[in-house]
Amino acid sequence: MGITIDKINFGSTGSHWRFNSTNELNFTRILNEYVNKEFDLVRLRVYANTLSEMLIPTSLWQATKDAENGIYSAISASEVRELMCMAYENSKRKGLEYWNLIEPLYLNVAINLNDAHNPRFKPEEEFKYQVNILCSKVILKVNPDVVKDFF
Repeated sequence: MGITIDKINFGSTGSHWRFNSTNELNFTRILNEYVNKEFDLVRLRVYANTLSEMLIPTSLWQATKDAENGIYSAISASEVRELMCMAYENSKRKGLEYWNLIEPLYLNVAINLNDAHNPRFKPEEEFKYQVNILCSKVILKVNPDVVKDFF
C-alpha cells in the first residue's frame, strides 16, 4: 500500500479567493495586502498492490529494528527510494497493476489572514481569517480481493 503525489505547491500570493455563490466552484482573485498562502496537491492517490514483493529483507529489518535510525542505519533513504522505483518499474514490466483505493485527486487550499481587520474602525473589511478548500471528486474503490488481503 502506498501514496503518490505528482506535485506539491506551497507559496505566497497577492490575492484571496471570492466565490460568486456558495453553490459554485468558480472564484475571482481579489488583490490585497493580506497574508495569503496557497497549497496545492496534484494527483494524490492511495494505491495497493497485493502481489508486490518485499523491498527490505526481513533479516535486515530485524537486525536494524532496535538501531537509533532503524533500517536507515544500514541503507540510505535514497537507496530505499531507488529500490521502490525499481520494484514499481519491474511490476509494470510483469504486467502487474496497482489498485487505486483512492483515485487521483486534486486539493487546493487558500489561507488568508487580514491583519488590518477591525470591524470597529473598518466595517468594510470582509474577514479577519479565511480558509478555502477545493477538492476534486473523491472516488474510493475497493473490491473483495483487496479487502481480504488487508484483513
